[in-house]
Amino acid sequence: QVNHVEGRIVNEPSEFNQEEVETLARPCLNMLNRLTYEVTEIALDLPGINLEF
Repeated sequence: QVNHVEGRIVNEPSEFNQEEVETLARPCLNMLNRLTYEVTEIALDLPGINLEF
């Protein structure tokens, strides 16, 4: 996943506060959660497993 931060130069990941990190990571974590649910649902032939972040 690539995130573009407009109007700001970021040299180090530590320059982000916790809220910004969560906002930037949320789309990737949502995709991971969805894929995990779908794969475990198919593999186990049961309701899928939801990840909690």
